[in-house]
Amino acid sequence: MSAYMLWLNANREKIKSDHPGISITDLSKKAGELWKAMSKEKKEVGAGASASPSWWGDKKGKDPNAPKRPMSAYMLWLNANREKIKSDHPGISITDLSKKAGELW
Repeated sequence: MSAYMLWLNANREKIKSDHPGISITDLSKKAGELWKAMSKEKKEVGAGASASPSWWGDKKGKDPNAPKRPMSAYMLWLNANREKIKSDHPGISITDLSKKAGELW
């Protein structure tokens, strides 16, 4: 999340209370004006928080030991018939081979 979004999430309610009845569009415009008026130092405080958000560490990657998904029926058929299609159509490009296999399937 950007420094601006972190700042906006922290200050949205304050802006709403300072400007009662403000529409969402006008609230966004007002927040943009306030952000632009802020000093660079204050903005950088928020940037430090966005550089290493705590929720980043929670994301899990794929398990390298997880079993692979099984091949589809089409892929099993294609692997069994690819050489026959190549021999029936010598010099066929990979793209054309895929198209021909799709027609035959």
